[in-house]
Amino acid sequence: MSRVLSSLFGLMLLLAGCSHNLTSAYRISEPLAKGARVAVLPFENLSGKEGASEKITEYMVLALQRGKNLEVTEFGQVYEQMRRYRIRSATLLTDAQLDSLASGLKIGYVVTGSVLDYHETDNPYLGKIPQVSINVRLIDCATHQTIWTGVANARGDQSETVFGLGAIRSLEELAHSVVSQASDNISAVFRK
Repeated sequence: MSRVLSSLFGLMLLLAGCSHNLTSAYRISEPLAKGARVAVLPFENLSGKEGASEKITEYMVLALQRGKNLEVTEFGQVYEQMRRYRIRSATLLTDAQLDSLASGLKIGYVVTGSVLDYHETDNPYLGKIPQVSINVRLIDCATHQTIWTGVANARGDQSETVFGLGAIRSLEELAHSVVSQASDNISAVFRK
């Protein structure tokens, strides 16, 4: 009996450690076709932490590439097309800029977003506690409409249960987890 209770408690801790707050909204009525070409544009850095947007952008590209539902355009090609068309902000795209990217990269969708928070705070009991906040959008290049949006605000101590168990103490680990959740949601859009 105690072995069963110990196993259930361990499972509960494991599941608690895997949850973060990602709120998302879909603006499509049915899933889209698998194999769509997607470009991840550089995330805008509103966090004040140098290098935060580059890390989140890289994590998003890698997370989406691991999925089987999408074909992700190489970031070097994306960056080159943004330079070619003089696109300075990936979050404030005009319809003409979106059309230029779509034709230049031969893509159907764009992933863009912002890093709102990316830092660590000191906690007298747990030490450094990471915090990551991002917003992400999936835009259909043909209609210029946002078809999925997600916002995540996660702290490393959100999943703590008892005496620091379940807490995430690494900023990179928390960022990977938040981005992974967002990329899973984006991949789920393309499953038809």
